[in-house]
Amino acid sequence: MLKIVTKEGESRPFVLNAAQLHVHKMLEQQLKDQGNIRALVLKARQTGISTYTQGRNFWKVTQNRNANAFVLSHLAESTNAIFNMVRYFYDNVPHQAFKPPLASQSASTLVFDEINSRYRVGTARSTQTGRGQTNRFVHGSEEYELAQKYGLDDAQLSFRRAKLDELGGTDLFRQEYPSTPLEAFLTSGRCFVEESAISQCETNCYTADFKGDIVDGTLIEREHGNYQEWYPPSREENYVIGVDVAEGLAYGDYSCAQVLDSLGNQVACWHGHIDPFDYGALVAMLGKRYNTAYIVVERNNHGLGTLRKIQDLGYSNLFVESSVDGAYGDRLTKRGGFLTTSKTKPLIVDNLAALLRQGESGVADIELLNELRTYIIDDKGSYNSQNGCYDDRVMAYAIALHGLASMPRPRHRTIQKRFKSLDPVTGY
Repeated sequence: MLKIVTKEGESRPFVLNAAQLHVHKMLEQQLKDQGNIRALVLKARQTGISTYTQGRNFWKVTQNRNANAFVLSHLAESTNAIFNMVRYFYDNVPHQAFKPPLASQSASTLVFDEINSRYRVGTARSTQTGRGQTNRFVHGSEEYELAQKYGLDDAQLSFRRAKLDELGGTDLFRQEYPSTPLEAFLTSGRCFVEESAISQCETNCYTADFKGDIVDGTLIEREHGNYQEWYPPSREENYVIGVDVAEGLAYGDYSCAQVLDSLGNQVACWHGHIDPFDYGALVAMLGKRYNTAYIVVERNNHGLGTLRKIQDLGYSNLFVESSVDGAYGDRLTKRGGFLTTSKTKPLIVDNLAALLRQGESGVADIELLNELRTYIIDDKGSYNSQNGCYDDRVMAYAIALHGLASMPRPRHRTIQKRFKSLDPVTGY
């Protein structure tokens, strides 16, 4: 009876696909069992669940008296798309017997006075959204999830909408009205990547299989150790270690070494206070544990001492930076380690942000994720940690990801034939 517009732009009868039919059967069974429907659908994209919901609600509203429907979306663009879909349903009903007269309409409402029913859509950021109407059929997205997660009532959701309108966005709202202790740290600036990307990444974090310390190549379990290992070394795998170096005092910034496999998955992390020279020995030991991993040391400041120690130990699989040096007649010069500057820092951070958006960051450590949430772009456009927070894990991880692109790949050995073929066709 209803018609939809396909992805190819064709108008066709609305026939339920497999996903829509599955949801339909579940809802009908719930209605039969308890007399109402309360469903939270964790839907994949492009399966047509939103289309099914709008079609179902539209049919209920137009074929029953005193039946109001309300749809709440989190973005104005989504709200407009939903309303256009509903309007298309109405305009293309094939028979007048199933098409109640339209008394009035606006950009968000269809009113059917003869049957005392109406269909409304709204955006979550509107202060008046959802008021002034008793609804039998409700379809919401973002707000239902927030209500379930934090136990919010209608008054609190209404307050949130009003403040979003007033403040003009979620970034400032989280700063002024934090929902979690982490959000409370965001006092200025904006996060370098969208919260949705970080939240998506959070679902892939898990507790490390080992926590403790690594001493002379031996793992010692300790509750408050500096070393975590999510996955032990695999003989056939290649690894890269990103190394961020701090001064080594008992307070202040931490040193951090992030270990990634060849696919960019986080497999281990060392994080703590240590003298830069001693840190070099520890990093070399960690590198040997992971198949003589490709080590990328940030050579700024104290990093030179760490890098020198690793070199003194005869560790050869190190990142070497090549650059054209004008002081030496534009000759190509090579220096060990990675130099973080105002030009190179945005490159490695933007790479990390892109992988987070694509859901391919490989992050396993929730503590790294917490640092990502407080890593911001300040008023001058620079990347830094929020005041009172740290970015050691973030920088070591971004450096390790940068190292993946230049990591040497093993060459497969070719075994020479030690016999002559008798027949060039058969080979024997």
